[in-house]
Amino acid sequence: MQDALVVRRETHISAPRAAVFALLTDPEKILRWMGTEAQLEAQPGGLYLVNVTGARFARGSFREVVPVHRLAYSFGWDGSEEVPPGSSLVEIDLMEQPPSADRDLAVENPDAGNGIFGCRDARLKSG
Repeated sequence: MQDALVVRRETHISAPRAAVFALLTDPEKILRWMGTEAQLEAQPGGLYLVNVTGARFARGSFREVVPVHRLAYSFGWDGSEEVPPGSSLVEIDLMEQPPSADRDLAVENPDAGNGIFGCRDARLKSG
């Protein structure tokens, strides 16, 4: 059996944790930096569905939601055999380091690497 690939990325963001958390869990706010439509039910077992490109849906479910501190959700792509919905786990820990929020991100998915997360970083920093 092959070990799971873990991609770890740490990013420092000059924003309050509450603002960062809202941009990750609020369906209207997530569209400021990613996607064309979103259905997010930020509670354990709730739906994570984002039309990332206008034609490609990221789908999973929330596993852990601790407001302004921690978020974990399964992730995958509709119609993908390589990374099917729910096959990966995204974990985000928000740690206060005044005057910025620090986001420690662990992604168990080679497909989720820098692509959309780089875009998110730019949008969070610009407000």
